Amino acid sequence: MFRVSRLRRQTVSWSIALWLGCLRFESVQAASVEVTVPFEGIRHIHRTTTVPRQLDMHVIEIDLTAIGIDFAITPSNGQGVGATDGQTTREFVTQKNAQIGLNGSFSSFRSKAWIVEGIAATQGQVYSPFEQFRRTALNISVDKVATIIRSIDTGTKTGTAYTPEIPLYNTLGGEAGLLKNGTNVAPSAKESLHPRTAAGVSLDGRKLLLMTVDGRRPGHSLGVTRPELADLLKEYGAWNAINLDGGGSTTLVFSDPVPRVVNIPSDTNASRSSVERTVGSNLAVFANLPPQLSSSHFTYDDFEAGDEGNFGYSLSISASTHGINAAGSSATAVNTAGHGGQWSQQLVIQGDPNTTVRGDNPQSRWSVRHFSGDRIAASPATRRANTIRPAHGRVGLWAMTTDRGLQISLAIVGRSETKADRGTPQSLIADGQWHLYEWNLDQSQMWQVSFQETGVISDPEFTLDSIQIFGSPSSATVFLDDIFHEIRPRDSANAYQSLRDWHKFACQQ
Repeated sequence: MFRVSRLRRQTVSWSIALWLGCLRFESVQAASVEVTVPFEGIRHIHRTTTVPRQLDMHVIEIDLTAIGIDFAITPSNGQGVGATDGQTTREFVTQKNAQIGLNGSFSSFRSKAWIVEGIAATQGQVYSPFEQFRRTALNISVDKVATIIRSIDTGTKTGTAYTPEIPLYNTLGGEAGLLKNGTNVAPSAKESLHPRTAAGVSLDGRKLLLMTVDGRRPGHSLGVTRPELADLLKEYGAWNAINLDGGGSTTLVFSDPVPRVVNIPSDTNASRSSVERTVGSNLAVFANLPPQLSSSHFTYDDFEAGDEGNFGYSLSISASTHGINAAGSSATAVNTAGHGGQWSQQLVIQGDPNTTVRGDNPQSRWSVRHFSGDRIAASPATRRANTIRPAHGRVGLWAMTTDRGLQISLAIVGRSETKADRGTPQSLIADGQWHLYEWNLDQSQMWQVSFQETGVISDPEFTLDSIQIFGSPSSATVFLDDIFHEIRPRDSANAYQSLRDWHKFACQQ
């Protein structure tokens, strides 16, 4: 188990304001979201969802004003218009000793040479013009200002005339515009689902967004259309955006410190394993390492758009659930009450008056073990069906009820799938308001013996087993929302209760 160094209040304030910014939790519809800060000025959002279909996506938010941020684009090899040396994204990141890499402009292998399609420039050297179907581009100026430019050549002509008229420095060509001044302008005719790579720029020009969405991989991610890609970029703050090379080329690489592929490219070998594609254009991002261990906020489920994620199981499926009427008990996503957004999950629990079996909480007549698990991948509560997380920080959720005499807890599982630790049950506040309930993984007094475990968090990692509710009323209704695991720097004077408190603090500065 690792520990987070304590920071002074000034450091925490600077980190929150610069790295995390003012997050827009309410707009994100996701089954799970993990937010990390791998480098200074860069925020990484890994999001999975089953709405509108199974998707796995990565968003890189870059603060262009942060110290140490810089860029490199695959240069010309001098052998003709648009000619470059092909590399995988990981090879390019390794060669440049960069921190992040992304596949870039469209390119093709012609006559034994790699040719970039669309306008391209490296450090002010323009080596490829616009093409008929490659009429947009991302330009990053020498002073780190990002702009989406568009060709003003008409018809089938190619050239280098564009708007707005700014000096080109590091330039990636795109196929189609996705957002123009906040409006979705993505092509919509005969759209298919594919892996996608895209770039967007915020209205104030201070934030660059890089996005990958995996596709063509049933059981992992099915891909998106270009209009859907545009909506996703807008959701994360893009004002103008373009579509870059996608499909099997879609690759995101982190060097932390060893270069690794973060997403799962769609190309496969004979054994169906994912393989990296050689391309003619890549983007490298340089950034400083954070001075302290970065923060991480992982949302298991927020139930937005009715997506119940890992908590879509019946309340009676667990053999550890006792004393309830299965037919009268249910777990349903509802859009009438939400903590962070519009949706939450409503648990209706009906006690069985004929039961002679007490739950495992001696003060309660019934107990519910609400399983966690990927319903597509495997059976509930197992390690392979749940996300593995480092055993540090806090796990928690938000809950609301008007019924008295209820308690709530979370159970987690270490490396052994046969044992679980349960957080000490907390009394649910019956005032019809949302309240936060959380358990610190570093404080043994917050855990108790359950399911053969010791009540001491000793493994370096864990998975979420279940949410547990105990009670004696004949019936109860409980709303759940924003189930999370969070790691964050803290100082002794200000232990922030959740990432939402960080968000509020940052936005008030």
